[in-house]
Amino acid sequence: MSEAFFFDASSKTRKKELSVKKVRKIFVNEPLSFRFMMKNPLLADIFIYKIKLVCSVKEDDGKSRMATSSEISQIVDKHLTLRPLETKEVIITATPTITGALSIERIEWELFDVVSCHFHLLKSSVEA
Repeated sequence: MSEAFFFDASSKTRKKELSVKKVRKIFVNEPLSFRFMMKNPLLADIFIYKIKLVCSVKEDDGKSRMATSSEISQIVDKHLTLRPLETKEVIITATPTITGALSIERIEWELFDVVSCHFHLLKSSVEA
């Protein structure tokens, strides 16, 4: 997986900041888009299911917590097929029902609808 970033920023500077920090201020019912590339390094087809973002939200008191699926609804293709050595762009559109600072922790998916996989975007963990 490569080139993971928000791509709905209003300026080049803001876009660069978002792609490096993976943090974005969110507002209720204002959709945001996150783009990343997935590559199949194998010489066989792979099938990917249930792609989703796992996010944390920084609250007013400064503490971070994991966002629930009811707080960040996501729209993404339910199924993705990657042919041998193929690279595809994946776009997830999410609509928050809360306001705050959103951090994308990782991207999760299921390989062949059997194996759970993830790709961490942030090095630090969320405070409990």
